[in-house]
Amino acid sequence: MTRLNGWQRIFILLSIAWLVVCVSFACIHWPDANDYRTTVRYDAEERYHLKSWKFETDPGCKSPDIVRCMASTEIDDPKAQVQVDAAVAEADMNLGDGLFWMRAKAAGITFGFWLGGSVAFYIAAWVLYATTQWVVQGFRRPA
Repeated sequence: MTRLNGWQRIFILLSIAWLVVCVSFACIHWPDANDYRTTVRYDAEERYHLKSWKFETDPGCKSPDIVRCMASTEIDDPKAQVQVDAAVAEADMNLGDGLFWMRAKAAGITFGFWLGGSVAFYIAAWVLYATTQWVVQGFRRPA
């Protein structure tokens, strides 16, 4: 069995640390039933044109979050509101499937970030190693 050299050990440690960061972020933002219902409601409101967003901020808003300061105009359409409520009710009936796919998407994104970060760490470590070897070799006297 071959032993790992120092660069490979550094890569493994960085990869594990990056995995901890990615999993922690995923746990904090893990979708629940309320997130699924909110997503369905927003999609339905957009589909039936119940909200009209103005992309200018409210001058009286004190929140540092610009999205909270954006003014939204409610459009009064009882038929569209019934359709939105029906879409949310249908989403409640299919809550298990919808939530499963929402969580699967979150897990896939987390895995992608971890894999991409790990590959970036590996490439950065390899470039650093190769550059170091090249510089050291340049200072050696010819034999």
